[in-house]
Amino acid sequence: MLECPKVLLKIIINCKTAYNTLRLTYLTLIRPIFEYGFPIYCCASNSVLKKLEQVQLSSACIITGLKHSCPSNIVLLEADVQPLLFRRQNGLTNFLASANKTKRLST
Repeated sequence: MLECPKVLLKIIINCKTAYNTLRLTYLTLIRPIFEYGFPIYCCASNSVLKKLEQVQLSSACIITGLKHSCPSNIVLLEADVQPLLFRRQNGLTNFLASANKTKRLST
């Protein structure tokens, strides 16, 4: 599963597509796969979370054309992509709020 996003972006980049197309592809096809598992990731080990961050960083490098030697915060900033940690925390907060609201409505 973790290789699929990188492979998809590499196929698209070989077609000489623009930055906006690569970013939009990441945002619509790849990032939702990460976000779907946010409620589960709160229990994941640090090594699993690091792998997910590495996939996102690789995707951001492909989008921007920057090398992997660039600092990750610069690559993510240039790609205009939030780190998964922030998105995961926000997604988990929204999930818990939704679950709490559903629980209150059912009682």
